[in-house]
Amino acid sequence: MMEYMLTNREKNAYERRWRGGECAVVVRVRPLSEKEIECGFREITTVNTVNNTILVENPHAADGEPPKTFTFDTVFDTDSRQMDVYNETARPIVDKVLMGYNGTILAYGQTGTGKTFTMQGECSHQN
Repeated sequence: MMEYMLTNREKNAYERRWRGGECAVVVRVRPLSEKEIECGFREITTVNTVNNTILVENPHAADGEPPKTFTFDTVFDTDSRQMDVYNETARPIVDKVLMGYNGTILAYGQTGTGKTFTMQGECSHQN
């Protein structure tokens, strides 16, 4: 079994968030699907992992209308790796559960917004 070393970002998040057992809101922006790309859709989000913000642009906005900015406890961009998402968000909860504490991981959102992608990562079609 290969051992995984936490990055400084993961260690800081672990310490900051899970020490008190509070609730955290984490957002992972998924990449466009092949179908969405084929239909001509485009990215309308800009993820800032330093400030934990996501800018959402209205594709039908009037000229000069600024994007909406949302701030979360942690954000992940479309190129985030499944292992990074796990280590920064789920691993601390799993560790606490293994120590006897209660823990919940909830994926919430509209159909097709990436809940399964966030929880399972890229789906492969292997048997």
